[in-house]
Amino acid sequence: MIELAPIGSARTQQDYIGFAKSAEPALAAQADDAILSAHSSDETWSLPGFSLAAAAEVEFAVDMAFGGRRLDGRNVPNLRERLVCPITGLNNRQRIVASLLKQLADPRNSAIYLMEQITPIYRWVSANFNIVVGSEYLGDLPGGTVYDGIRHEDIERLQFPTATFDFLVSNDVLEHVPDPRAALRECARVLKQGGRMIATFPFNPDRRATEPRAEKFPDRIGYLKPPEYHGNPIAPESGSLVWTDFGWDFLDFARRSGFRDAYINYYHSTQFGHLGPNPVFFFER
Repeated sequence: MIELAPIGSARTQQDYIGFAKSAEPALAAQADDAILSAHSSDETWSLPGFSLAAAAEVEFAVDMAFGGRRLDGRNVPNLRERLVCPITGLNNRQRIVASLLKQLADPRNSAIYLMEQITPIYRWVSANFNIVVGSEYLGDLPGGTVYDGIRHEDIERLQFPTATFDFLVSNDVLEHVPDPRAALRECARVLKQGGRMIATFPFNPDRRATEPRAEKFPDRIGYLKPPEYHGNPIAPESGSLVWTDFGWDFLDFARRSGFRDAYINYYHSTQFGHLGPNPVFFFER
């Protein structure tokens, strides 16, 4: 099997500083810049490559949706959210997670939980693995309720027995949870010993301390910073509030909360359509 390898890894901010000074991110940036310069005036374009999730040669689709902007006289798309595989419908970061599952999980025996259920990556995982559970947050319902075919879970209070899953997948979810530390403790609880959580979420490597953007009270939300919202397939009109800005101490917290290790791998590959570099978080039981 063709595998996706990281171009670097970091467990601490000091590790990241060393990685940032190495040749790999500079080479990745040069490759990305050459591609973006060739499409500086294009609203839509495609990048030929090999989709590991689809196991096929494809043209990855790029447009200016999800935060693309005009910068210094050229169009700069949000590469993290674009480079969509036309076969799987997965974007850049989702394809990385899919590729990692293909490399790490047993398609017949690994039990996988995704914190989403109505998305292309949930459909992809369900089609490629036997034991898959997905859920969405549907509001004020008892955990585990299935409404119109969708399972409701509050990841601060998961309704699964201890040591249920071999893999947890969290794609840009933790920033939308009022108490992400409680959620991380729950994730450690429901993972089997030796299991892994694979996660993506917005992260500033220059930030040491994790900081709340808002606080939840019984009757209101207290805003500590200007409200920020991201897209939500369950509530596309309103979106999801961002509660937290993450820093390196979140990995420290993970190591104190049931995980034996926590680290970031950085991925970049023009061959596989991963312009970036893209950070993916691993929390290991």
